Amino acid sequence: MLYRELQKEILQLAEKWSVISVTGPRQSGKTTLCKLAFPNYDYVNLEDSTIRLDLEKNYHSYLRSHTKLIIDEAQLLPEFFLPYR
Repeated sequence: MLYRELQKEILQLAEKWSVISVTGPRQSGKTTLCKLAFPNYDYVNLEDSTIRLDLEKNYHSYLRSHTKLIIDEAQLLPEFFLPYR
């Protein structure tokens, strides 16, 4: 595993912002980078249809109970991008 300069930048951004989006081409190491930068965060992959359907039912409650979370493939559940109420 090569050290990634972006890890340092992501950690600095996390001090200022509650949500960070990491984008890039497929298989470029985005998930690995996030897991290394935030090892104590819960991880959820929305490619798993069972997880996605469960979250779709009550994502507000899930987000309230998981304040430190890495969401992989978040585009599969567009409700995550709506204003939080």
